[in-house]
Amino acid sequence: MTPKTEFYEHSVSAHTREPEILVVRNKLEMFPAKGTDFTVIVGDHNCTSRIVARRCLCAGPDSPHEHYYIDLTELNKLLDWGTFSRIRIRKLSANRYALTTIK
Repeated sequence: MTPKTEFYEHSVSAHTREPEILVVRNKLEMFPAKGTDFTVIVGDHNCTSRIVARRCLCAGPDSPHEHYYIDLTELNKLLDWGTFSRIRIRKLSANRYALTTIK
């Protein structure tokens, strides 16, 4: 039996200011634990990334929670943020992921 390919696809806002991609909670288990380094491959470049959490009050002050992001700081200069509207991240192994952009 062939293992299923795991991937995560997400829209990228035209106003993205930080080199990061939101990870929705139901896809969080596809990635290593928060703060654990993993490799993201874009083209022929290997970069280190990690999941980071940011405290949020978007549901109001009585419902604090966290949002999770893939930190793409190392990839920031490789990605032309204004030229694509989605990203796709495919899991290659436990700590390696391939990122492609979609127009």
